[in-house]
Amino acid sequence: MSKSLQFSIAILVAIFFFLPSAEAFNLYDYFPNLVPGQDPGQPDTLYTVCESQTAGQQVIQLRLKTDNVGEFDSVAGAFIPLLLTTDKPGVVLDTTEATTFSGTASLVWEGLAVDVQTSGGNPGSFPMTVLIGGVSLDPSGFLGPGDHLLARLVFSLSEPTKICVDSTQLDIAPRRGDVYLVTAQPVDYVPQWYKDCCGPAVPTLSEWGLILFSLLLLASIVWYLKRVKKVYA
Repeated sequence: MSKSLQFSIAILVAIFFFLPSAEAFNLYDYFPNLVPGQDPGQPDTLYTVCESQTAGQQVIQLRLKTDNVGEFDSVAGAFIPLLLTTDKPGVVLDTTEATTFSGTASLVWEGLAVDVQTSGGNPGSFPMTVLIGGVSLDPSGFLGPGDHLLARLVFSLSEPTKICVDSTQLDIAPRRGDVYLVTAQPVDYVPQWYKDCCGPAVPTLSEWGLILFSLLLLASIVWYLKRVKKVYA
């Protein structure tokens, strides 16, 4: 590791431990010299993946595809304001860091955030703006080329529901916050974003339901065959 990168990391660690409390996650708190830039390689992509919806839960993965190579160009932070909408009531987003970042590449990051920005932070009020973010002050947490799981949006449902995830903007100083990523330099840039919707769940039958359906189908076939036999008798 170069001496310049070691020095930069030391400064970032010091800033992290002496930061004042803030109302909202802000990458400029961790990278005060952050400057706008461009994607070092081909456009990176943030996108969602729908896991199978169950009767009471929907999980939506938030993923990043990047081709950034090198210690300075690796992804060291993310600022992702999302707009969430539902077509049914009774939906609640789990905003705990333990759930949102469990099993993700960003789990080792510092300053992880799941901040609901609307309705006084109510995780059950939609449409909802929620800020997902975090930074890595340790090179072991930098993200190089690959397809990385950044977060898992876990929703509790009261009935089959369609949930849509799109990007949005937040007015957080010193500039209006779009979805953006930060390299270890640090330089920020705006990745491609693909919105998507998940659900509603397709109703399924239990084992007993399948048995009853099979018996009903068999009875219908027997009835039909007897009816045809009488016609041609």
